[in-house]
Parts: sequence; C-alpha cells; structure tokens
Amino acid sequence: MKTLSYHDDHDEPLTALRACVIYHTWRWRNSWHGAESLNFRSSDHFAAKATEQALASTLRGAKRHAEAWRAPGSVFHIRELPSLFADAGSIQMVFAQVDVVNPFADWEPSVALLGRPLRLLGLSLWQHTDGELDEAHLLRATLDPDEVPEPLIAGRVFRDWSSSPAGAKRNQLGWSGRPAQTDGRGVLSVQEAFAHAGSQELE
Repeated sequence: MKTLSYHDDHDEPLTALRACVIYHTWRWRNSWHGAESLNFRSSDHFAAKATEQALASTLRGAKRHAEAWRAPGSVFHIRELPSLFADAGSIQMVFAQVDVVNPFADWEPSVALLGRPLRLLGLSLWQHTDGELDEAHLLRATLDPDEVPEPLIAGRVFRDWSSSPAGAKRNQLGWSGRPAQTDGRGVLSVQEAFAHAGSQELE
C-alpha cells in the first residue's frame, strides 16, 4: 500500500465504493511535560502532534511502518480505521479520515460519482472536511495488485495499539492493545448508498 499526495490525479472511472478496515500508524510527539494521549481532542491537536503517519492493510504492515521510523524517545500508535475502498478497475484506492471517532459520518455522498473520474471522489471528500485540503486528516493510498483490504462488518469492535520500547523479539517494539471508541457506522452508510445506486443502474 502506498500513501499518496492529493496532488496525484487519477482519471479512472469509479465503479464501486465499499467499507473496509485499514490500519493507521503514526508517530506521536510528546507534549512539553512528557504526557501524550490517544484521544483526538481536535483536528488541530492531532496535526500538531503527529509527525509521521501512514496506512496499511494489515496490522503487520502497520507495525512495519513504526519499525522503519524508530528513533530514540519515539512513541507510536496504531488505530484500526473504518475506511472507504474505491474500486476503479485498473486502480484500487482507500480513503481514511483519521481525526474523528466516526469517519465520514457527516459526508453526504453523491452517488453521481459512480462512473466518473476517481479524482472527483477525492475532491468531494476534501470539501467534506470543511473545505480544507489538509493531508494530515484525510489520507489516501493505492493498493498493491495482490492486496485486498478487510471488509467492514456491522458491529465490529475496533482496537488501538501503543508501542513500548522492547518487545518479545530482540530489537523490536512491543505493543499493547485496547478496545477503541471508533465507530464504523458512517462508512457503512456510505457503502449502503453506493450499493443501492449500483443496483438501480443494473435494473
């Protein structure tokens, strides 16, 4: 999976938009008094403290990002995220909103995006985030040819992980997990809207 800049345009037509689960890794910058938090108190707070971030389709891939960024004093977090999987035939892409509990819950998707260039979906999601083209909060990534993101199932309980300096294997980070407050209903509602639009086109 390759995290992209929003300056990269894709004109392939969007054929489907589905709900999936993606893993978001980020390095957290401690505050001046040494405390840090997993909670996103605000978008500005997250942007100010996250120094590197990337998406992965598996937990193992997310941990590899953290290992690659290791430096003295670094603290890493991984969050399971309900995300959007966009299928455009020759290219598959995921979109993730990383600064809210219920991603895309207040996005009013236009099903007219089906069949239109994939870049228009990205533009619509940009406008959803208060019109601010902020790559710190809205990430997108292309999938490798053999990469298939996990489908999101209703009722899923999401998890967060935090790093510790030493793991069971020598020279690797340790990780502790916990249930998260993340809510997938917003992403599932988008999937439902696009699935209904697709079925109508086939009638």
